[in-house]
Amino acid sequence: MQSLTSHTQPTKQEPTKLALENAMRDQQGVIAKVARQFGLSRQALYRRLQKFEIDY
Repeated sequence: MQSLTSHTQPTKQEPTKLALENAMRDQQGVIAKVARQFGLSRQALYRRLQKFEIDY
């Protein structure tokens, strides 16, 4: 019997609104640093900030 985890990658967890708000505060609103923290492109981060209605 083959293990299901032998060749699978762990999936990234989507950042929550609270996590994004905290990161934006901690990084003083520097988009590049927040994006890097979550492993996102800046464009992907902008989409999430808009989705959660977080001012930047």
